[in-house]
Amino acid sequence: MTLASLQGREVALAFIDSRCKTLCPLTATIMYNAKARLEPVAAQHISLVAINANPAATSITEVQSWSIEHGMLHQWVFLTGTSPQLQTVYHLYGIYDQVSSDGQVVHDPSIMIIDAQGHERLYFETFSSNSQADLNSEEAGLSAGMKQWLPVH
Repeated sequence: MTLASLQGREVALAFIDSRCKTLCPLTATIMYNAKARLEPVAAQHISLVAINANPAATSITEVQSWSIEHGMLHQWVFLTGTSPQLQTVYHLYGIYDQVSSDGQVVHDPSIMIIDAQGHERLYFETFSSNSQADLNSEEAGLSAGMKQWLPVH
């Protein structure tokens, strides 16, 4: 899959560690809830896309299992590839992503809004907070960002 294959649709793109149990589930929840805040006619023009942020855990089974476990199966496309392919994507998007010697992944907890013409428009970072006020704030901000760059039909 390429970003060009989504031309004509707005994309909310996140980097998700396929083994993460903390910050990445928050990112997925924020993406899902931000899109759900939109009117259905607007939401149908937005694709949620995750790119595997764990170059040491790249199997399709792992990203699919993560999507199932976190309620995102059929809600987004979770892309993976070989470690070199993923490293190339991190570089292209300017994402910091490193695997430590103990196997822990440290990466930018980012969500990008890419408009229907393929231009990066907005960049969000997930707060490391389970506070409902913080989650509501992030969802509202991302939803407003999504509305701003919706394709005109």
